[in-house]
Amino acid sequence: MSMGIENSRRFRAFTMWLHHSDKYQLLEPCELNVVLFTLSLEVVSMTSDEYRIKLNATGQVLLTPGTWQGEPIIRAALSNWATTDEDVAQVISALDAIT
Repeated sequence: MSMGIENSRRFRAFTMWLHHSDKYQLLEPCELNVVLFTLSLEVVSMTSDEYRIKLNATGQVLLTPGTWQGEPIIRAALSNWATTDEDVAQVISALDAIT
């Protein structure tokens, strides 16, 4: 087993999906295992906090709040070595179902 920082294909796939979505704005290139993003207000008509609370209430995923340059954001941490492609697909599906 690798004891290094998780930077798997699944983690990179999630960041690429966010990067290519018109609903989300990836705020910073991911260097470790935490993805920082916010909503594209032109497409989604709720705040990041409202969206995150609604998403977490589904019980499918748990994303955490954060602040980036004084603005509220959403943090997704994908650090478990056992994370599968199906897990990432479930996160993406849950994100899409909210908007």
